[in-house]
Amino acid sequence: MRSTPVYALIFSLYLLFGLVSTASVHQQRYLQAARGQTTARTTTKVTITTTKKAATVKTTTTSKAAPTSPAGSGSTSFSGDGTWFDIGLGSCGQTNTDTDFVAALNAPQMMNGANPNANPMCGKQIKITNPANGKSVTVKIVDTCPPCASGSVDLSPAAFGAIADLSAGRIKINWVFV
Repeated sequence: MRSTPVYALIFSLYLLFGLVSTASVHQQRYLQAARGQTTARTTTKVTITTTKKAATVKTTTTSKAAPTSPAGSGSTSFSGDGTWFDIGLGSCGQTNTDTDFVAALNAPQMMNGANPNANPMCGKQIKITNPANGKSVTVKIVDTCPPCASGSVDLSPAAFGAIADLSAGRIKINWVFV
């Protein structure tokens, strides 16, 4: 006699644990660095005033995230958190290594479209400075960091190591397009 429900249960567990373990190393590393810290604080206050004829919605939002600017504008400086991750195949369609000076730009500024391989941000260079020690490094954008807040950049180990010790995990950074 065949025990189909047992096989179905085993297969379901295999799928469940298989999907859980497929979170990218990039996301796992970012989440490890983010534990116990907040990268940006956003406060939203919604006030609704109702009259007999119409409703008015008033929304006030404040955020500490850096402003966005046109791609490639070298005069605008951005600030956020710098983290590092294990490099591999990025959203720009390139495979890099941990020794390359490359980075993943935060999703809001990366502006991924229907085809992220054709993203105009891919290949752009940015100069990142650690304000705590004044060290700088120039990196090429090759990936997107989905959990990163606007202004934040996830760096290759080599790039992060050029401006801070890897054990720091997360540092404050300033950066510009070059």
